[in-house]
Amino acid sequence: MTRVAAVDCGTNTIKLLVADLDPGTGAEHELVREMRMVRLGQDVDRTGAFAPEALRRTFATLDEYARLVEGYDVDLVRFVATSAARDVRNRDEFADGVVAAARATGKPTVAFAADAPQITTRLRAGGVPVLPSPERAVRAWRALWQARPPARRPPAPAPSLSAST
Repeated sequence: MTRVAAVDCGTNTIKLLVADLDPGTGAEHELVREMRMVRLGQDVDRTGAFAPEALRRTFATLDEYARLVEGYDVDLVRFVATSAARDVRNRDEFADGVVAAARATGKPTVAFAADAPQITTRLRAGGVPVLPSPERAVRAWRALWQARPPARRPPAPAPSLSAST
């Protein structure tokens, strides 16, 4: 089994899924599913930038998720973000926060971005590989599965972080 985490950073919510995947059968055993309302896109249509308070909420949630990922001892993290991340003026600040969260997990992290050269450059400079599509991210995961022998793990204890409202 390979333990993976996926983070989906949307315009309003950030979701986390941690699961054990069987590379041979494709079977998935979900370990944790979290969702936080962060409203990253707050006023972005009006201002053209992520609001400072929206970034604070987003980065706080990414920090929380990094602690969860660390507690579950995942092998790989996949990160995707809203298309607004490539369009806002302060995309570098956003990318730097993603890099910091990726480093906090201490795990290999793969991001994907379509048609986002500015944020792609920033993520790569921070050591986060960027793939141009979800399909490439899936192929990268499969290559990692094939390169690593399946790990034998007991079921993970459920680290608990209270949901903030």
